[in-house]
Amino acid sequence: MRVATAYGISLRGKQEIRRRSIALVAAAAGSTAAVMLLFYAFGRIGAEVLPQGRKAAVTEGASAKIGGERQKEEIKEEIRKEASGREISAAETKRWEMADAQSLRLHGTAAFLMPQIELKTMYLTFDDGPSGENTDKILDVLRERGIRATFFVIGEYVEKFPDTARRIVEEGHTIGIHCYVHDYATLYASPQAYIADFEKAHKTIYEVTGVEATLFRFPGGSVTNHSRGVCGDIVSELESRGFVYFDWNASLEDTVGSKTPEELIACALESVKDRERVVLLAHDRLKTTAECMEELLDALSSYRMEPLNAGIKPVQFRRFWENG
Repeated sequence: MRVATAYGISLRGKQEIRRRSIALVAAAAGSTAAVMLLFYAFGRIGAEVLPQGRKAAVTEGASAKIGGERQKEEIKEEIRKEASGREISAAETKRWEMADAQSLRLHGTAAFLMPQIELKTMYLTFDDGPSGENTDKILDVLRERGIRATFFVIGEYVEKFPDTARRIVEEGHTIGIHCYVHDYATLYASPQAYIADFEKAHKTIYEVTGVEATLFRFPGGSVTNHSRGVCGDIVSELESRGFVYFDWNASLEDTVGSKTPEELIACALESVKDRERVVLLAHDRLKTTAECMEELLDALSSYRMEPLNAGIKPVQFRRFWENG
């Protein structure tokens, strides 16, 4: 039995495809061997659908005896109709139409279930928070959308806004370490200075939220003029303790100049470049970042949104200290 997943079927669409599939397969298999094909899926954001960003439910089906080309073509046509209403690519639709060709050839049976559709994955990450207002606005939007993100927080702001820090954790987001005080000159004065600040931030996050944070992000990223001389030693020490650092491969550019929400979204889309796997940098202390969040998520709706965790292969800038 094949397990398949699908994204974006409306509630009405689920009911209709279920009804038609049962009817078609029953007709093809005959009255003595009627087989049910059940299609379950999460839908898109809206009144009739579930929040985007959640994983689609598992679809299960059983192979059915296909009697004659007409019945097979009818099932394929139903698949084409469903695909046409979903903004699914022609290539993906063709995969559906082919269905289980090998099984059909070898065994004379075919499931004709939609194969798994892998959405591109985006990890929304926010640095420099929490703040007293803008972080909460962003959290409101994420909660409404059913999306979880990652927040690399500053220790002194965790102490200043403990309720918001706890809310990040309580609502299922990943909380990571940015620093205790965001001061490049102090942080990168030596490996020992950085690690002392790091340990203080780690302790603060644990005391306020109860989380032993394992992920971190260098202020400014792992490769900057500030960190270049000490980054290798810092990474070596912290990775030996089990910590994992993440850089990014796309950005809102929300700390560069003074941009409108529309300009931030344009920057994000330009830097994302339709990658299959994106770690997007943003800053939750900024008002314009909070203001653009609804429209940003709409613009990035082709991505499945997930929080970072230590099991994910990290996105990192070139580790120059290892490769010269």
